[in-house]
Amino acid sequence: RPRKRAKTGPQVTDARGVSAGTGSVCKLFVKKAPCNFSDPWRKHSQLSSTGTGFLLSGRWVVTNAHVVHRAVSVLVRPTTGQPIKYNA
Repeated sequence: RPRKRAKTGPQVTDARGVSAGTGSVCKLFVKKAPCNFSDPWRKHSQLSSTGTGFLLSGRWVVTNAHVVHRAVSVLVRPTTGQPIKYNA
């Protein structure tokens, strides 16, 4: 016997515009600074990388540690909706 689905209301969006309902998968844009223990005073060029994560309660981003390891800045873009990047 099939189960009844729960009724869903309108999609909830937080103040930044990131969807808090379905479609919580997001893309992360990360800038990393490599460390050099032999020259810690020298600035090295930053590397850019991307990864994925998902939103929890529209406020928390869950991702793997290697995505944000040594991150200098992290930007989040939802995979659905407007292609706007938000600070994480």
